[in-house]
Amino acid sequence: MTHMHSQSRFNGSQWPAPRRRAPWSAIPALIAAIAALIASCDGQPPPAGNVVDHPPGPNPPARAGGPLPGLSEAQLAMFSASLDTFKELSSVAGGADSGKGLGPRFNLDSCAGCHGFPAPGGSSGFVNPEPFAAHRAGAKNDAEIPFLHADGPVVEARLKWLMDADGNFRGGADADGTDGRRPDGGVHPLFTITGRTDARGCEIRQPPFAAAWNKDNVSQRIPTPLFGLGLIEAISDSTIAENSLEQMKKMSQTPNAYDPQRPGAARIGDRVKMYEQLGIVGRPGRGRENRSGNDSTITRFGWKAQNKSLLMFAGEAYNVEQGVTNELFPNERDEEATPLPPACKLNATPEDDVDFQQLGKPASAAARTPSEQFAAVSGDLVKFELFMRMLAPPKPACDVGKAGDCAENILRGSAVFDHIYCSACHVRQLPLGPSSIEAISAQRYAGLYSDLLLHRMGSCPANADHTARCLADGIAQGDARGDEFRTAPLWGVGQRLFFLHDGRAHDLPSAILAHKGPGSEANAVVKLYERMPAESKQDLIDFLRSL
Repeated sequence: MTHMHSQSRFNGSQWPAPRRRAPWSAIPALIAAIAALIASCDGQPPPAGNVVDHPPGPNPPARAGGPLPGLSEAQLAMFSASLDTFKELSSVAGGADSGKGLGPRFNLDSCAGCHGFPAPGGSSGFVNPEPFAAHRAGAKNDAEIPFLHADGPVVEARLKWLMDADGNFRGGADADGTDGRRPDGGVHPLFTITGRTDARGCEIRQPPFAAAWNKDNVSQRIPTPLFGLGLIEAISDSTIAENSLEQMKKMSQTPNAYDPQRPGAARIGDRVKMYEQLGIVGRPGRGRENRSGNDSTITRFGWKAQNKSLLMFAGEAYNVEQGVTNELFPNERDEEATPLPPACKLNATPEDDVDFQQLGKPASAAARTPSEQFAAVSGDLVKFELFMRMLAPPKPACDVGKAGDCAENILRGSAVFDHIYCSACHVRQLPLGPSSIEAISAQRYAGLYSDLLLHRMGSCPANADHTARCLADGIAQGDARGDEFRTAPLWGVGQRLFFLHDGRAHDLPSAILAHKGPGSEANAVVKLYERMPAESKQDLIDFLRSL
């Protein structure tokens, strides 16, 4: 469970060395201290000293990537078959060694290409495979895109405002540069299949990314890690809602109400006061939920919690990132300013579905093992869903709750994490509801370090070089507004190379500081971080790298 740590008082320029856990009942005594410390943060923070991040090397011993413990023999066989498909390259026509349906527009040609580090299911590695995919099989793409780098993260591009094929805003722009524009927000794939040997006759242009970049019209996104998503799917809607300020206020009206996330700890009313003092809100709250448009339940997957289920998450990515139509998204995407020519619609749709020809071969099917039957008949979409559902969560380098398991600096960093209230949004663990997969139910808790809520993260103009300065990206997705993001889970963060939704931060200290901006719910927490001595900052970074 999440714990707060406290000392009896704060002393202006000196940060207390956290040593032992204090109960949540100490929150009322801390509220005045929070206000006093935040008020003292006027002007520039004191020198940070030498805080060193220690990212993983090129071939780290992966603490993630395997199946959930306790899966049955049949489930393990399905996981293995699904992993093979996850690593498969896609081509336009398909073949013995590739999947079918790439393009006509795409970002990459493999799931594992986006989600490959430190193991399949992760995020971006040391080498970005997108520039290589741009020319595979003779494709004639220009890989000189302003925000695409071979040594940077895998990226997708969303445009804030609609543009025509020549890079002009649709609807024009008035003197202030915004009126008359039409909102966009959609993904515009980097590449096309033009020139590929398996796509003869297809001729289409890439979007005008250089013009879009120069007009501050690009919002980048990097892949989110997939580890442990089956556990996140098993968290109940009510558990997620209980961490929002609005829901806590309602619950606090019950006499003697205690925080259900922290049994035997603080009254909910005390936690409400703490959140209000810190400026943390979070939602869903009644009437303003990040809810699915299909069934009105709470969504939880993606940078803006825009997807409801792993099946939806997989289907959208297959269609948007690789251009493969499937049973959830059965139509070719034709959202660009230049319409998709008939010559580029090379396959019948959906390109990925149940293989009915295999179902019609009972004699051969009878000779197969259950996993071979599953792999032969099932569409890729179901395999991707099952791979994510049965993919184990990352393992921390040590267990801070187990005596003697972690080094002192890790324990101190864990205490700092609570002292400056990182854990108010990055909730250490949430209880699981019952799952149809017993191996998930057996976990009981997801140690994800997230409340899965949407939070305002600050909005401001871009830098002179068109890179983003604040976290707001101006993109509305689902019910998330342009300055809102879901609290990113921190499990596995110790083996990440790039941070934040656009990968701009290449180290953890930079990622923490980037949470500050006009209107950000994290401002008070970042100010507390800035006031810490270098030793405590270092302990915090070391703790995060242990996750």
